[in-house]
Amino acid sequence: MAEPYSMIVIGDGWRSRFLCRMAQAVPDRLRVNLVVGHHADRLEAIARDYGVPTSADADADAVSATAADFVAVVVSCPATPGLVAQLAEQGRYVYCETPPAPRRCQCHLSRIGPTMVYERVTADYGSLWAGRQ
Repeated sequence: MAEPYSMIVIGDGWRSRFLCRMAQAVPDRLRVNLVVGHHADRLEAIARDYGVPTSADADADAVSATAADFVAVVVSCPATPGLVAQLAEQGRYVYCETPPAPRRCQCHLSRIGPTMVYERVTADYGSLWAGRQ
């Protein structure tokens, strides 16, 4: 069997916890290598509840040093575009929970990974996600 897809989750809110629960549900298919956020109490809870490494977002080296198939960006709308651009410049595949720009015409990243990652993940996990609609 193939190795599970691995991801870094940037954000420490309810959506990051959902992604951690999803990885727990299908450990042979998906793994969380790192969760990055800026709320120490939330990061402690995520580490405790899901057994995944966490890092404060001030530690940009943690993301650079962590291998993963893709990065799931689950942060606020204003924070998303700059973060996605930075990750794309590093050659990372990015899955965005929040649109990378308010309008498609403003999204200069539409051909840098996010669509590929979304299709790749949903192809394998479509039935899991469909059950949670």
